[in-house]
Amino acid sequence: MEIDLERDGVRRRAQVLRGTDDAWTISLDGADHVVHVVARDENTLLLEVNGVRRRLRWVRRGRELHLAHRGHTDHVHWVEEDDADSASAAGSPVVRAPMPGKVLEVCVAEGDVVEAEQVVARIESMKMELALTASSAGTVSSVHVAVGDLIEPNAPLVTVEPTDS
Repeated sequence: MEIDLERDGVRRRAQVLRGTDDAWTISLDGADHVVHVVARDENTLLLEVNGVRRRLRWVRRGRELHLAHRGHTDHVHWVEEDDADSASAAGSPVVRAPMPGKVLEVCVAEGDVVEAEQVVARIESMKMELALTASSAGTVSSVHVAVGDLIEPNAPLVTVEPTDS
């Protein structure tokens, strides 16, 4: 299985091989990392990565996993062969909040031209910062929130009208 990992706006692809009993091998940047899930509850993971224990807060949304650890938030997206094509075809023009939270930053304004996967807003939820992206390239037609707004799950944040191909 392949996954995309994103940290601080930088995306990298990793190969993941399932071992036995919650053990995984993740190949990233030419190195293999052995990961064991030691414990898990509704929003905390205790992992052992190459023999070092790490506690992370996590939230899952569909095929995305958001992990918070020591002030950083990592975004993990499961990739399938036809993922890029199906995501752009099925992508909604409205970027919505995956969970309740507070708007930290609105990165675009009405009329801005954006690329697919460009960050359009950042929210804070459960002490994690989440970067939310446009599903396709286009023009921002509406910004529905402002910095400091408290939002509910599925609340519209930004609408991006796709560029005609």
